[in-house]
Amino acid sequence: GVSNISLVGNILQIRYSWFNGWISLPSGEDLFSLHFAANAAGISNLTWNLLQCKVYTPAGDTIPSIFTNGLAEIYPAPQVYAGHPGEFCSGDTLTLVSGSFDAQELEYLWTGPMGNHHYEPIWPLGKLSVNDGGLYRMVATNDYQCGEAREIGIVVNPSPEFRLSYADTVCWGQPLMLDPGEFASYLWQDGSTFNSMVAYEPGVYWVNVTDDKGCRGVDSVSLIPCLIELLIPNAFTPNGDGLNDVFKPIFRGFEPSLYHMQVYSKWGQLVFETNDMEKGWDGTINGVLCSPDSFTYIISFEAPSYVTRKSVESPVAGEFTLLR
Repeated sequence: GVSNISLVGNILQIRYSWFNGWISLPSGEDLFSLHFAANAAGISNLTWNLLQCKVYTPAGDTIPSIFTNGLAEIYPAPQVYAGHPGEFCSGDTLTLVSGSFDAQELEYLWTGPMGNHHYEPIWPLGKLSVNDGGLYRMVATNDYQCGEAREIGIVVNPSPEFRLSYADTVCWGQPLMLDPGEFASYLWQDGSTFNSMVAYEPGVYWVNVTDDKGCRGVDSVSLIPCLIELLIPNAFTPNGDGLNDVFKPIFRGFEPSLYHMQVYSKWGQLVFETNDMEKGWDGTINGVLCSPDSFTYIISFEAPSYVTRKSVESPVAGEFTLLR
Protein backbone atom coordinates (compact mmCIF):
# COMPACT_ATOMS: atom_id res chain seq x y z
CA GLY A 1 0.00 0.00 0.00
CA VAL A 2 0.86 3.68 -0.26
CA SER A 3 0.20 6.37 2.31
CA ASN A 4 -0.06 10.09 1.72
CA ILE A 5 0.22 12.39 4.73
CA SER A 6 -0.25 16.15 4.62
CA LEU A 7 -0.79 18.90 7.19
CA VAL A 8 -3.18 21.74 6.44
CA GLY A 9 -3.08 24.26 9.25
CA ASN A 10 -3.41 22.12 12.35
CA ILE A 11 -5.35 19.36 10.52
CA LEU A 12 -3.51 16.15 9.64
CA GLN A 13 -4.74 14.44 6.45
CA ILE A 14 -3.87 10.77 5.89
CA ARG A 15 -4.70 8.81 2.74
CA TYR A 16 -3.77 5.13 2.55
CA SER A 17 -4.44 2.85 -0.44
CA TRP A 18 -4.03 -0.93 -0.89
CA PHE A 19 -3.23 -2.44 -4.28
CA ASN A 20 -2.77 -6.09 -3.47
CA GLY A 21 -6.34 -7.27 -3.33
CA TRP A 22 -8.77 -7.46 -0.50
CA ILE A 23 -7.87 -7.32 3.17
CA SER A 24 -9.78 -9.52 5.57
CA LEU A 25 -10.31 -7.59 8.78
CA PRO A 26 -12.33 -9.23 11.58
CA SER A 27 -14.90 -7.07 13.27
CA GLY A 28 -13.49 -5.04 16.11
CA GLU A 29 -9.87 -5.22 14.91
CA ASP A 30 -7.76 -2.11 14.35
CA LEU A 31 -7.21 -1.24 10.70
CA PHE A 32 -4.21 0.95 11.47
CA SER A 33 -2.71 2.93 14.34
CA LEU A 34 -1.03 6.32 14.45
CA HIS A 35 2.01 7.21 16.55
CA PHE A 36 2.79 10.82 17.39
CA ALA A 37 6.11 12.29 18.52
CA ALA A 38 5.70 15.03 21.10
CA ASN A 39 7.42 18.37 20.68
CA ALA A 40 7.06 19.28 24.36
CA ALA A 41 5.71 17.96 27.62
CA GLY A 42 2.06 18.53 28.43
CA ILE A 43 -1.43 17.29 27.46
CA SER A 44 -2.42 17.09 23.77
CA ASN A 45 -6.08 16.95 22.65
CA LEU A 46 -6.39 14.45 19.77
CA THR A 47 -9.69 14.93 17.88
CA TRP A 48 -10.88 13.20 14.71
CA ASN A 49 -12.69 15.31 12.10
CA LEU A 50 -15.58 12.91 11.50
CA LEU A 51 -16.63 14.67 8.30
CA GLN A 52 -13.37 13.96 6.52
CA CYS A 53 -12.02 10.84 8.18
CA LYS A 54 -13.56 7.93 6.25
CA VAL A 55 -12.65 4.44 5.03
CA TYR A 56 -13.77 3.19 1.59
CA THR A 57 -13.93 -0.13 -0.23
CA PRO A 58 -12.42 -0.48 -3.73
CA ALA A 59 -15.93 0.00 -5.06
CA GLY A 60 -16.19 3.31 -3.30
CA ASP A 61 -18.55 2.18 -0.58
CA THR A 62 -18.09 3.63 2.88
CA ILE A 63 -17.00 1.22 5.60
CA PRO A 64 -18.53 1.96 9.00
CA SER A 65 -15.70 2.93 11.33
CA ILE A 66 -15.36 4.11 14.88
CA PHE A 67 -13.00 6.98 15.65
CA THR A 68 -12.29 7.75 19.27
CA ASN A 69 -11.35 11.16 20.61
CA GLY A 70 -8.97 11.25 23.55
CA LEU A 71 -6.22 12.94 25.49
CA ALA A 72 -2.55 12.04 25.33
CA GLU A 73 -0.32 13.09 28.22
CA ILE A 74 3.28 13.70 27.22
CA TYR A 75 5.71 13.27 30.12
CA PRO A 76 8.78 15.52 30.28
CA ALA A 77 12.08 13.91 29.37
CA PRO A 78 15.11 14.56 31.59
CA GLN A 79 17.15 17.57 30.53
CA VAL A 80 20.67 16.58 31.52
CA TYR A 81 24.30 17.44 30.90
CA ALA A 82 27.55 15.57 31.45
CA GLY A 83 31.24 16.32 31.11
CA HIS A 84 33.10 16.28 27.82
CA PRO A 85 35.44 13.54 26.55
CA GLY A 86 39.07 14.08 27.37
CA GLU A 87 42.63 12.78 27.29
CA PHE A 88 44.52 12.46 30.57
CA CYS A 89 47.74 11.12 32.06
CA SER A 90 48.17 8.34 34.55
CA GLY A 91 48.12 9.90 38.01
CA ASP A 92 45.83 12.78 37.02
CA THR A 93 42.77 13.35 39.22
CA LEU A 94 39.37 13.32 37.48
CA THR A 95 35.78 13.81 38.63
CA LEU A 96 32.88 13.10 36.25
CA VAL A 97 30.08 15.65 36.68
CA SER A 98 26.50 15.42 35.42
CA GLY A 99 23.28 17.18 36.37
CA SER A 100 19.87 18.48 35.33
CA PHE A 101 19.06 21.68 33.45
CA ASP A 102 15.65 21.90 35.16
CA ALA A 103 14.15 21.12 38.55
CA GLN A 104 13.30 17.46 37.88
CA GLU A 105 14.18 14.89 40.50
CA LEU A 106 16.39 12.36 38.74
CA GLU A 107 18.02 9.05 39.51
CA TYR A 108 21.51 8.64 38.06
CA LEU A 109 23.34 5.52 36.97
CA TRP A 110 26.93 5.71 35.77
CA THR A 111 28.52 2.66 34.16
CA GLY A 112 32.29 2.54 33.69
CA PRO A 113 34.35 0.69 31.07
CA MET A 114 35.01 -2.18 33.50
CA GLY A 115 31.29 -2.60 34.26
CA ASN A 116 31.58 -0.71 37.54
CA HIS A 117 28.67 1.50 38.64
CA HIS A 118 28.09 4.78 40.46
CA TYR A 119 24.68 6.09 41.55
CA GLU A 120 25.30 9.79 42.09
CA PRO A 121 25.45 12.63 39.53
CA ILE A 122 29.07 13.37 40.52
CA TRP A 123 31.58 10.50 40.28
CA PRO A 124 35.05 11.17 41.77
CA LEU A 125 37.37 8.76 39.96
CA GLY A 126 40.40 9.88 41.98
CA LYS A 127 43.86 9.29 40.54
CA LEU A 128 43.64 7.70 37.12
CA SER A 129 45.43 4.61 35.89
CA VAL A 130 45.62 3.36 32.33
CA ASN A 131 42.85 0.85 33.13
CA ASP A 132 40.43 3.73 33.85
CA GLY A 133 40.33 4.69 30.17
CA GLY A 134 37.24 3.86 28.11
CA LEU A 135 33.58 4.81 27.69
CA TYR A 136 31.54 6.09 30.64
CA ARG A 137 27.76 6.05 30.20
CA MET A 138 25.33 8.02 32.37
CA VAL A 139 21.56 7.38 32.35
CA ALA A 140 19.26 9.81 34.21
CA THR A 141 15.69 8.67 34.93
CA ASN A 142 12.82 10.83 36.23
CA ASP A 143 9.71 9.91 38.21
CA TYR A 144 7.84 9.04 34.97
CA GLN A 145 10.55 6.48 34.10
CA CYS A 146 11.63 8.64 31.18
CA GLY A 147 15.37 8.31 30.65
CA GLU A 148 18.11 10.27 28.96
CA ALA A 149 21.67 9.03 28.37
CA ARG A 150 25.03 10.68 27.90
CA GLU A 151 28.39 9.09 27.07
CA ILE A 152 31.90 10.32 27.81
CA GLY A 153 35.03 8.80 26.29
CA ILE A 154 38.16 8.98 28.46
CA VAL A 155 41.72 8.24 27.30
CA VAL A 156 44.39 7.72 29.98
CA ASN A 157 47.97 7.79 28.70
CA PRO A 158 50.75 6.21 30.78
CA SER A 159 53.20 8.55 32.47
CA PRO A 160 56.83 8.30 31.33
CA GLU A 161 58.89 5.67 33.12
CA PHE A 162 62.68 5.86 33.15
CA ARG A 163 65.72 5.55 35.42
CA LEU A 164 68.59 8.02 35.71
CA SER A 165 70.76 5.33 37.26
CA TYR A 166 70.74 1.68 38.28
CA ALA A 167 70.22 2.77 41.92
CA ASP A 168 68.76 5.73 43.79
CA THR A 169 72.12 6.34 45.50
CA VAL A 170 75.41 6.00 43.64
CA CYS A 171 79.00 6.42 44.77
CA TRP A 172 80.57 9.48 43.25
CA GLY A 173 84.13 9.17 42.05
CA GLN A 174 84.17 10.36 38.47
CA PRO A 175 81.84 12.28 36.12
CA LEU A 176 78.58 10.40 35.57
CA MET A 177 76.36 10.74 32.48
CA LEU A 178 72.67 11.07 33.36
CA ASP A 179 70.47 10.24 30.35
CA PRO A 180 66.71 9.73 30.89
CA GLY A 181 65.99 8.83 27.24
CA GLU A 182 64.00 10.44 24.44
CA PHE A 183 61.17 12.77 25.52
CA ALA A 184 59.56 15.99 24.30
CA SER A 185 61.06 18.23 27.00
CA TYR A 186 63.30 18.16 30.08
CA LEU A 187 63.73 20.22 33.24
CA TRP A 188 66.74 19.51 35.48
CA GLN A 189 67.31 20.50 39.10
CA ASP A 190 69.49 23.44 38.03
CA GLY A 191 66.85 24.79 35.63
CA SER A 192 68.54 23.55 32.46
CA THR A 193 66.50 21.90 29.70
CA PHE A 194 69.05 19.65 27.98
CA ASN A 195 68.20 16.03 27.16
CA SER A 196 71.07 14.78 29.34
CA MET A 197 73.46 15.97 32.03
CA VAL A 198 76.94 15.11 33.25
CA ALA A 199 77.23 15.07 37.06
CA TYR A 200 80.67 16.34 38.10
CA GLU A 201 80.05 16.86 41.82
CA PRO A 202 78.32 14.96 44.63
CA GLY A 203 74.70 15.95 45.27
CA VAL A 204 71.10 15.20 44.35
CA TYR A 205 70.25 15.30 40.64
CA TRP A 206 66.70 15.11 39.30
CA VAL A 207 64.90 15.63 36.02
CA ASN A 208 61.24 16.18 35.15
CA VAL A 209 60.41 14.96 31.63
CA THR A 210 57.33 15.53 29.46
CA ASP A 211 56.34 13.22 26.59
CA ASP A 212 54.47 14.04 23.38
CA LYS A 213 51.13 13.44 25.14
CA GLY A 214 51.90 16.05 27.78
CA CYS A 215 52.40 13.42 30.49
CA ARG A 216 55.18 13.96 33.02
CA GLY A 217 57.60 11.73 34.87
CA VAL A 218 60.38 12.40 37.35
CA ASP A 219 63.39 10.54 38.72
CA SER A 220 66.36 11.45 40.88
CA VAL A 221 69.71 10.06 41.95
CA SER A 222 71.99 10.94 44.87
CA LEU A 223 75.73 10.97 44.26
CA ILE A 224 77.74 10.62 47.45
CA PRO A 225 81.49 10.31 48.11
CA CYS A 226 81.76 6.81 49.47
CA LEU A 227 85.26 5.35 49.25
CA ILE A 228 84.71 3.03 52.17
CA GLU A 229 87.30 2.42 54.85
CA LEU A 230 87.40 -0.07 57.67
CA LEU A 231 89.53 1.03 60.66
CA ILE A 232 90.48 -1.76 63.07
CA PRO A 233 92.54 -1.07 66.22
CA ASN A 234 95.58 -3.27 66.88
CA ALA A 235 95.18 -2.97 70.66
CA PHE A 236 92.72 -1.88 73.35
CA THR A 237 92.79 -1.24 77.11
CA PRO A 238 89.63 -2.43 78.91
CA ASN A 239 90.40 -0.70 82.23
CA GLY A 240 87.15 1.25 82.69
CA ASP A 241 88.57 4.72 82.07
CA GLY A 242 86.19 5.30 79.16
CA LEU A 243 89.01 5.39 76.63
CA ASN A 244 89.56 2.48 74.25
CA ASP A 245 87.69 0.13 76.60
CA VAL A 246 86.14 -2.09 73.89
CA PHE A 247 87.43 -3.65 70.71
CA LYS A 248 85.35 -2.92 67.59
CA PRO A 249 85.95 -1.71 64.03
CA ILE A 250 84.98 1.69 62.62
CA PHE A 251 83.36 1.97 59.17
CA ARG A 252 83.87 5.18 57.21
CA GLY A 253 81.92 6.17 54.11
CA PHE A 254 79.03 3.75 54.55
CA GLU A 255 77.06 1.65 56.97
CA PRO A 256 77.10 -2.07 56.16
CA SER A 257 73.80 -3.74 55.39
CA LEU A 258 75.06 -6.97 57.00
CA TYR A 259 77.70 -7.29 59.75
CA HIS A 260 79.26 -10.10 61.78
CA MET A 261 82.33 -10.11 64.08
CA GLN A 262 84.01 -13.00 65.90
CA VAL A 263 86.90 -12.84 68.39
CA TYR A 264 89.08 -15.90 69.15
CA SER A 265 91.77 -16.56 71.72
CA LYS A 266 95.19 -17.62 70.49
CA TRP A 267 94.10 -21.18 71.30
CA GLY A 268 91.15 -20.94 68.88
CA GLN A 269 88.43 -20.49 71.52
CA LEU A 270 85.50 -18.27 70.44
CA VAL A 271 85.34 -15.59 73.13
CA PHE A 272 82.98 -13.04 71.52
CA GLU A 273 80.49 -12.84 68.63
CA THR A 274 78.00 -10.17 67.48
CA ASN A 275 75.89 -9.01 64.53
CA ASP A 276 75.57 -5.50 65.96
CA MET A 277 78.24 -3.11 64.69
CA GLU A 278 77.59 -0.82 67.67
CA LYS A 279 78.70 -3.51 70.11
CA GLY A 280 82.34 -4.36 70.82
CA TRP A 281 84.24 -6.85 72.98
CA ASP A 282 84.88 -5.61 76.52
CA GLY A 283 87.78 -8.03 77.16
CA THR A 284 85.82 -10.50 79.31
CA ILE A 285 84.94 -14.17 78.97
CA ASN A 286 81.78 -15.17 80.85
CA GLY A 287 82.09 -11.96 82.84
CA VAL A 288 85.72 -12.56 83.85
CA LEU A 289 88.31 -10.05 82.63
CA CYS A 290 90.98 -11.64 80.46
CA SER A 291 94.70 -11.28 81.09
CA PRO A 292 96.79 -9.29 78.62
CA ASP A 293 97.27 -11.40 75.52
CA SER A 294 96.85 -11.46 71.74
CA PHE A 295 93.55 -12.35 70.06
CA THR A 296 92.27 -12.91 66.52
CA TYR A 297 89.27 -11.25 64.85
CA ILE A 298 87.22 -12.19 61.77
CA ILE A 299 84.90 -9.44 60.48
CA SER A 300 82.37 -10.08 57.71
CA PHE A 301 80.24 -7.35 56.18
CA GLU A 302 78.14 -6.51 53.14
CA ALA A 303 78.23 -3.03 51.64
CA PRO A 304 75.16 -1.34 50.08
CA SER A 305 74.67 -1.98 46.35
CA TYR A 306 75.66 1.57 45.42
CA VAL A 307 79.17 1.19 46.88
CA THR A 308 81.54 0.45 44.01
CA ARG A 309 84.92 1.35 45.55
CA LYS A 310 86.21 -0.41 48.64
CA SER A 311 89.52 -0.20 50.46
CA VAL A 312 88.94 -3.68 51.92
CA GLU A 313 87.00 -6.76 50.97
CA SER A 314 84.95 -8.98 53.27
CA PRO A 315 85.83 -10.97 55.31
CA VAL A 316 88.70 -9.27 57.14
CA ALA A 317 90.92 -11.16 59.62
CA GLY A 318 93.80 -10.08 61.85
CA GLU A 319 95.28 -9.90 65.33
CA PHE A 320 95.06 -7.39 68.15
CA THR A 321 96.36 -7.15 71.71
CA LEU A 322 94.58 -6.72 75.03
CA LEU A 323 96.67 -4.38 77.20
CA ARG A 324 96.50 -3.32 80.84
